[in-house]
Amino acid sequence: MTSITRWFGFGATGKGTSEKLKADKAAASISYSPQLVPALLNDHVELFKLYGDIEAALGEGQYDLIPNLLSSFKTRLDVHLLSENLRFYCYLEENLVPHPEELETMKGFRREMNDIARATVNFVRKWKTAGVTPASQRSFGQEATQIKALLQERMQREEQGLYPLYTP
Repeated sequence: MTSITRWFGFGATGKGTSEKLKADKAAASISYSPQLVPALLNDHVELFKLYGDIEAALGEGQYDLIPNLLSSFKTRLDVHLLSENLRFYCYLEENLVPHPEELETMKGFRREMNDIARATVNFVRKWKTAGVTPASQRSFGQEATQIKALLQERMQREEQGLYPLYTP
């Protein structure tokens, strides 16, 4: 029974309260991963390849392929954003506390990405539901170009101004 009570944090542990709190905080913190930024950069490449597939289907008049391509793109974007939020931003939030200017920069990027993600999801949802037809292909193409430009500009700024903040 003593092992169980220690495991759940009850009873004597041999550590003082402040030591236990420090140990708990260290165990809960996000650790640095040297593979994270290269993985996020690779995600950017994959996302634009998928976007290129959408553009190719549009250009070739294969409108029936676009809803599934949009789904694939959204799924890949969701995975990227989840990894970025849970591993990248959480790590920076913990580790940039002594650097308030960089912390504010990171928070600004995070808020901005939430807005861009929302616009992208709305675009995908709209066109998956409506479908692309010969009559709507021009409108779809214009919106797709705007979303692509928004994502390209954002990802370029991430790669140049945000990812370098991720250090051990």
